Amino acid sequence: MLSNIHENIWTDGCFDLFHYGHANHLRQAKSMATNLIVGLHSDMDIAENKKNSVTCLSERMFVMNSIKYVNKVVINTPYVTDLNILNQNNCHFCIHGNDKPLCVNGQDPYRFVKENGRYKSCARTRFISTTEIIERVLFPSFERNLTRTNVSSYSYLVGLLDKFREGHYLPCSGDNVVYIGGKFDILHPFLLHYLKKLKSPDNYLIVGVYSDQDIRKNLNFYPTLNSLERCLALSACRFVDWVVLDAPFKMKKDFIRHYNVFLHLI
Repeated sequence: MLSNIHENIWTDGCFDLFHYGHANHLRQAKSMATNLIVGLHSDMDIAENKKNSVTCLSERMFVMNSIKYVNKVVINTPYVTDLNILNQNNCHFCIHGNDKPLCVNGQDPYRFVKENGRYKSCARTRFISTTEIIERVLFPSFERNLTRTNVSSYSYLVGLLDKFREGHYLPCSGDNVVYIGGKFDILHPFLLHYLKKLKSPDNYLIVGVYSDQDIRKNLNFYPTLNSLERCLALSACRFVDWVVLDAPFKMKKDFIRHYNVFLHLI
């Protein structure tokens, strides 16, 4: 990890079906710089080097612009990161996870920045990937999703949630608290558009994430992500001030009093 804070740092990728692993990567990168600039590959380059993306470039761009760690988004960036793209954006370093990505030709897409000493890595987030999410969507199983959160993963994810909440505080007396609860299974542009509309300089927006059990019982729905995973992704959203894990499916008076809710949206 870097010991110094740099003005600009570059990271790039597909960021398809945005999840808490992406958010944690961006959080780590942002901790190394004043400004985090994110490059998004084109749909064509992703299809050529990996497989077709689920979300298109415009959708991925809106999601990325909704993440609190990101200062700027650049689209249609080359799949092979070179010095030109770093220099054009005044970035001294490129940062990527400590996995080993490959191009379609089997070469390292970060070989040029590595050769020139302008590459840094950060820890890859455990227990999640876009491929994992696609598998869950194609082969849903409520019991399987619940058992994913074992003691080891639960402790790890709770630790991440504490890091995601850094700089956030519970509402104070006098705050105009707006609350909305829901399943919020996968972050997507429509959901983020809605949250953006709810958020204003005068509003303190709290989002309640229903438990897996309540979703199954009341909505007859298998959430793709468990409640802690959903809470993590929402905690990275720049429009959300606080996220309540396993929020009550039916609003209760003590909940309203505890969070000083002014407006409850259904």
